[in-house]
Amino acid sequence: MSLDPTTAYNQGVQAAVDASSAARSLGLAAPTIIYSDMEGYHTGTPACKTAVLEYEHGWLNQMKLYEGRAAGIYGSSSGTEMQSFATGPNPPDDIWFAEWNCSDSQPCVSVWNTSFIQPTSWATQPPYGRVHQFANWPCLDQVNHSDCVLFNGTWREIDQNCAWGLVAGKGWGQDPAFPNCPGAHP
Repeated sequence: MSLDPTTAYNQGVQAAVDASSAARSLGLAAPTIIYSDMEGYHTGTPACKTAVLEYEHGWLNQMKLYEGRAAGIYGSSSGTEMQSFATGPNPPDDIWFAEWNCSDSQPCVSVWNTSFIQPTSWATQPPYGRVHQFANWPCLDQVNHSDCVLFNGTWREIDQNCAWGLVAGKGWGQDPAFPNCPGAHP
């Protein structure tokens, strides 16, 4: 995307138009949610951060106001600075954050175990929700590994997620693969 804020905003608008059109061609009609994938960027560089915020502002406005869809943002909880999207004029309906923060005292299967997103942001649904991508496992045991799928003759990894928000084709609610994913704020 451009570092020019106006150009970045317009690029976000065009990306939303393109994504919505592609979703329709796949049979995913509005209001099905679409997430903008904003990978980590130079959050400490003001011009870069401004461009990213404007891009996402364009994406969110177009998706929600003109395409009639729920709009989310995917990215690393820290490297994408997900919290910065909570205070914009038109915040995302949901966030889908990646954070590999597992330990004996910090279980992965939760949408709340992050120190980078405030507990009150995207805390109730509807309208707001969270999805936490917490693991990426190699497909070593394709037959018994529930996180792998066979696609065109090749085994593909599927990242593990704890969902308490919108996902295409599912709607609101828990991911049945992870029945212990907490739905209420701790």
